[in-house]
Amino acid sequence: RPLFNLGLILFQKHNLVKEFDLDIMRLMRFLSLTELAYNSETPYHNSIHATDVLQGLHCLLNEDKLTNFTSQEILASLIAAILHDVAHPGNLYTTFLFIELKRSYVIIFSTSFLIY
Repeated sequence: RPLFNLGLILFQKHNLVKEFDLDIMRLMRFLSLTELAYNSETPYHNSIHATDVLQGLHCLLNEDKLTNFTSQEILASLIAAILHDVAHPGNLYTTFLFIELKRSYVIIFSTSFLIY
């Protein structure tokens, strides 16, 4: 349960539970149900990916040059990172659609891609 564990740690580390008077049991239920909502059969857009995004966000939030975030912005960012791919179908349809449409914001590097 990596998403559950990291989410709980980060909500506490950023003092969000106390500052927003969050019910810890509800937070735990939210994190648990969210992790279950990710499709474990999806090779990429799964709860491990969400945990990776959450960890990356945490690293950004701890950068010395990025210290002006309000608690509300941190809360919203953590929730967005946690939920960003819930119920993703796991297919590459959208990627292939962008490639077929030859959008300028898709750059292909062998088998990986970036969408701007």
